[in-house]
Amino acid sequence: MLLRVIPASRAAILGMTLLAAACTMPDPKDPSSFQQIPTTLRYEAPVSQGEDGSYFRVAGANGEEAVTGIAQRLTDAGYAKLSVDVRAGKVSGTTTSSDVLDCGTFEVATGGHRARLGGTTADSALPAGSDGDGALDRRQFSSRSRFTVHVAQLSDGSGFAARVTERHRVQVVRTSIAGDHPPKKIRAEFTGKEAGSLGPQETCRSSGSIRRVLTQP
Repeated sequence: MLLRVIPASRAAILGMTLLAAACTMPDPKDPSSFQQIPTTLRYEAPVSQGEDGSYFRVAGANGEEAVTGIAQRLTDAGYAKLSVDVRAGKVSGTTTSSDVLDCGTFEVATGGHRARLGGTTADSALPAGSDGDGALDRRQFSSRSRFTVHVAQLSDGSGFAARVTERHRVQVVRTSIAGDHPPKKIRAEFTGKEAGSLGPQETCRSSGSIRRVLTQP
């Protein structure tokens, strides 16, 4: 999917707006809120440990009930694009929701004020470097994730268990708001057990949200 970037004329207007801004606190979703005073950027790594694929117990008197119960829970949680295979004991799905990811947190500091936003924020304005010189980048984030829930009977026949496997594709596009360098695209692909790199410091992991949906009371 092609991502729309700010045309050069709009970027110039935004750049001039930045110089004239007199706000007291930066809003990473609004470039015009940044002051001309020094702005710094700090990145915090994901807190999630990912999805390790281990088994957890699920409800169901038989395999069909276990599989359909999982599908219902996922549907209720907002995962609409599901494929259910009762015979194979699988529920698969795709999503572009960033809820399944943890890509860390950015902290923007201007003067004595700080603003925080998640690394999965779809569209934001951030300092171009850790020690801001006034330059800002527009950061656009997008993702597509595939997951499968595998259901199996417990070895003692006392019930059923499930495990989750995931595959994620993420993309970040950074565009200079001043228009002084071309857009930079970074892509990463990784499993639920792995971390994906989005640059020298930024990383992404599975948030483990699929497992939480299926294990919550």
